[in-house]
Amino acid sequence: MTAPTESAPSAANPHALSLPLPQQLTHENVGVALQSSLDRIQSVATSAAPRHTALQVDASALERFDSSALALLLALRRKAHALQWKFAVICLPQGLQALAHVYGVGSLLDTENGTPPPAAA
Repeated sequence: MTAPTESAPSAANPHALSLPLPQQLTHENVGVALQSSLDRIQSVATSAAPRHTALQVDASALERFDSSALALLLALRRKAHALQWKFAVICLPQGLQALAHVYGVGSLLDTENGTPPPAAA
């Protein structure tokens, strides 16, 4: 599994660190993905670069996932809040949104930046 890498700041929020998720995020690779994500956030937070004020997690590539993906998102949310950054998830797959609601954590994942439109029938 390749670790997520930082992409350019969001056009909507130029102070957001955009963190893309991998195509697969399951119990098999969540540990590596979480550690690399936390390391990247910490590196950016402690750099001399302009101060970020938000973490935007991009889930657009995510195709295969289990509840481990929710654990990762919640850990990233905790890290963002500890840094006093805003937190948002964009393009969260509908299946993961449903899983978040089943587990009672859907309201913790700010997806106001949009999700992909439903597939045409």
